[in-house]
Amino acid sequence: MDVSQRNRDDLHSKIRGLMEEAKKTGRSHKDSHRIYGFTMSFVKDAGPVLEEFGNSPPTPTNVCTEPSTEVVEEKDTVTVYFEVPGVKKDDIDLRVGFEELTLRIDSGIKRYRKEVKLSSKVDVKSTMAKFKDNVLEVVLRRVDDSSAGQKVEII
Repeated sequence: MDVSQRNRDDLHSKIRGLMEEAKKTGRSHKDSHRIYGFTMSFVKDAGPVLEEFGNSPPTPTNVCTEPSTEVVEEKDTVTVYFEVPGVKKDDIDLRVGFEELTLRIDSGIKRYRKEVKLSSKVDVKSTMAKFKDNVLEVVLRRVDDSSAGQKVEII
């Protein structure tokens, strides 16, 4: 057996050991919507190169994650999208104020927290939220500053 074959065999053995260790400490893809892994490629004269991939590196279950968030502002509305894989609709606690939106999720497996400061005042009562394919969409109707409250006459 030549040296390069022995090096490949050693590398394969190390990778098998890492995979076995990962199986002991990780979860099955059936347990959650997290994806985490690595790819390996060989670079001539440099050897193996390992690269991580996925949407969520392994973390302890008690860690709170900030979800990917996108805010789309239009003339009359503000729409906020939260990407929250691994949760159910009933796990979501969504609160809206005149100028902020607060998301809290504790599914037992995943914990998310996010507070979004809105660029304008919104009509709290007109808020609509929809949860589909791990994405929470929240649509808020903008209000004029003049209509955001009621003037109180002081006597």
